Formats: sequence, structure tokens, C-alpha cells
Amino acid sequence: MATLTADPLAIQPGEKFTYRLSWGLFRKAATLEIVADHDADGVTRITSHTATQGVIRALYRFDGWGEFLYEAENGRLRSAKAWTETGSKSTNASIDLAYEKMEANYVDHVRPEKSVLLDIPPDEPADFITTLIQTRSWNIGVGEEEKVSVLFDDEFYELIIAVDRQEMLATKWGKKPALVLIPRMEGEPKG
Repeated sequence: MATLTADPLAIQPGEKFTYRLSWGLFRKAATLEIVADHDADGVTRITSHTATQGVIRALYRFDGWGEFLYEAENGRLRSAKAWTETGSKSTNASIDLAYEKMEANYVDHVRPEKSVLLDIPPDEPADFITTLIQTRSWNIGVGEEEKVSVLFDDEFYELIIAVDRQEMLATKWGKKPALVLIPRMEGEPKG
């Protein structure tokens, strides 16, 4: 199993992805939209918005936003912000990564007592959504797996992304081969 380091991003400015998320019998429970833009200072800004819809939204209103800044040249995560709103609570947090010190300053803007200084892991981390998109640039096949470092809230996780199988997907351009990826945590999963 190879350990990956940051590469130029597999999502480029101007690209947009929209996913339909299902939950149980509800095939259209939520949507996830991901957009990449280029900032003037050599940074790729990736934004995401997740929102419940339809019947699920009537039962559980959820909106979640993320903003991730990556160095365009090498794909290294510089900072991230995430905020959510539900019917009863909201969250708002950010993290800035200082590679020269190998430290990340996590700030919880709603609960400041949860703010913490973290060590950056040796395998340069990325956010989970960008990591999944990054897999499209990997040269990996069925039965193979890769280890990645992923940021989630105030923790960095080692994650294994394994290629389970290949399937044919029906698209508007005809049937296309697709790999089924399964992410899993090493050791005891958290959350």
C-alpha cells in the first residue's frame, strides 16, 4: 500500500459536481454541490453545499457549507471553513495549516473552548470530499487500496480507500465503467 502525498488537484477551477444523496428508501434525500474556483493568489477554492430536500427536509432541515483553500501548484490544503444549520443548532469552525511549524490552528467559532492547536500529520491532509474527487486521478485498480490523511472537524484521520469492484453506470453518454470505492478508517472508527 503506497502512501500518497499532495498532488495537483483533480478538480480544477471552473468544474462543478452535483450529487444526489439517498437515505434508505428516499432516493432524493439531499444534494451535494461542489464547485472549484481560482483565486488571484495561486489558490484553488473548493466550496461545497449539502442540503436535505423534499420529505426529508420537512422532517430534518440540514444545510452544510464548506470552503477549502488549496495551493494550486501542489494541491496542499492551506485552510478550511465549515458551517452547518439545522432546525435546532448551528456550527461554525475553521482551521489554518502552517506547514513550516507542522501545526494547524482549529477555531470553533460557536464554542471557543473547543478550539485547539493540532499537529499536522506527515501525510499531507485533505478534506474528505476533495479526497474522494482526487481519486479520479489515481492509477488504482480492483483489489488495491491507498492510505490518505483526511481532515474532519478538529481531527486528522488515517483513511484507507479500497477499490471493491468495477461496475457499468448508465450515463447520458451511454454505459461507462466506474470503480466502487470503499473508504474505511484504520483501527477503531470514530463517529
